[in-house]
Amino acid sequence: NTLTGITANSNRIGIYLSSSSTNNTLTGITANSNRIGIYLWFSSNNTLTGITANSNVYGVFLLASSSNNRFSGNASLNSEYDLFCGGSISNDITGLSYTKVYNPDDYCFYW
Repeated sequence: NTLTGITANSNRIGIYLSSSSTNNTLTGITANSNRIGIYLWFSSNNTLTGITANSNVYGVFLLASSSNNRFSGNASLNSEYDLFCGGSISNDITGLSYTKVYNPDDYCFYW
């Protein structure tokens, strides 16, 4: 699936890929002022480019999402974490600008 020009502001969750969402391409994503801007749960091999995820509680939230999810854009000014990772491995965040990260497993991302 390819989705372009997505705006999801002032919701509980802005963008949500769940339960075996794979091989999706999302471009031009704006997810601001949500509890979670972009949430991937049990998802893999997705590409999200042109991200703007600002002024959320969590900007980009990965839970059990692995295997080369690729991100680029900006996740900043979020109250808890710009980037949160739990139980996920091998995600490419080389093109994502962020400041506050939660990555206790230390293998969620590669740079």
